[in-house]
Amino acid sequence: MTRGHMLRHLYALVQYHRSCGLVGYRCKKTAEKALHELASLAATSSPLPKAVPAAQAPGLPSGAEAVAARQARPDLRHITAEINGCRNCPLHQERVVATPGRGALRPKVLIVGEWLCIAKAQSVPAGTLFGIEEDRMLERMTAAIGLSADDVFVTNIIKCGVPDTVQPAEEQAIVCAAYTKRQIEMLTPVVVLAMGTIAARIMTGIERPLSVLRGRVSGCRLASGEGLPLVATYHPSFLLQNPEMKQAAWTDLQLVLKTLRQQDR
Repeated sequence: MTRGHMLRHLYALVQYHRSCGLVGYRCKKTAEKALHELASLAATSSPLPKAVPAAQAPGLPSGAEAVAARQARPDLRHITAEINGCRNCPLHQERVVATPGRGALRPKVLIVGEWLCIAKAQSVPAGTLFGIEEDRMLERMTAAIGLSADDVFVTNIIKCGVPDTVQPAEEQAIVCAAYTKRQIEMLTPVVVLAMGTIAARIMTGIERPLSVLRGRVSGCRLASGEGLPLVATYHPSFLLQNPEMKQAAWTDLQLVLKTLRQQDR
């Protein structure tokens, strides 16, 4: 691993820490020097949203401020291009296809899964995010609560679709989550729906079982200081293997719908 590669990896980790509300570090002079080098690297890299210290974080912008904030954000295509060429962690060596996400540019619900798992002999159509059958199930689930394709944006915590023989590490998920947080900042959904244990833990920052995280509205804190309501539920792949849990997932979807209605008031 080259020095530049290590700095890019560290930069992604710092971005994730900021998205969780961490605003400073206690470190020695040697670490300060490394962070200064990191800042220099960031200045020559693609633009990333600037973190706002939690103590100064404003509330949700409205009116002209909201319009100006949206116009100041980089185009979603920039993030997609970064994801397609990402080499921030060793997982890119196993990447079969990149999965930056797809959907509405002003979604009501932003859905975050885990990663695309590809069987050796499987041919995956372009645009597949959770899996062929998993994507079909997700479409049925969203349609059941009255959401159309214009209402949702779907992505994964890990943006690399990898063979089913590869098990991504937690550190790789944390690095990749910085992309997801930036997408959420840009797309400004009303509600985030996290599907699966890893997605729920990383988006909430809470290390608890999915059985504890689901069934209630949690918070998703972004680098800007904004907070969004988040509902956690089971991943479609889990539901395909455990159809008896569909009723519990339906309860979670009803909670998404209820939260949307409350936000419209």
